[in-house]
Amino acid sequence: MADLFESIVSDPHMQSAPNMAQMVLAVALDSARKRGPGDLTNGRPKLAAWMRRVSDLPAMRATALP
Repeated sequence: MADLFESIVSDPHMQSAPNMAQMVLAVALDSARKRGPGDLTNGRPKLAAWMRRVSDLPAMRATALP
């Protein structure tokens, strides 16, 4: 699934102003990194860059998992 997300994050909808699809994916990736199978952005440079950008959003910082 993470390989699919690697290609999807280039889609204009995933690069536009924050939307629900972006938030759901970001929360899922953050949860996987902190409580699940690990960092799914490893080896996926586009997904990693996208996640870094989205992680800087105020909404993500305010609701980040401990």
